[in-house]
Amino acid sequence: ARYANVYRTKANVTVSLNELQQLEKRFNPLAHHQQQGIEIFYALKTAQLVVSQMLNELHSLGAHYLADE
Repeated sequence: ARYANVYRTKANVTVSLNELQQLEKRFNPLAHHQQQGIEIFYALKTAQLVVSQMLNELHSLGAHYLADE
């Protein structure tokens, strides 16, 4: 996700989460079974969980900086 990096804001993380959710809606893992479609689907789900947790984190952690803290 383009905005879910070391320097982030809640607005950018929200954009990233929305983009990941839209990708999941458009992606059919069974149609892409020859190209590891199930693994790609699970990677999308994992990315959504990580980005979703970023929204729940209220403080900067280590090198990760929350700009609107």
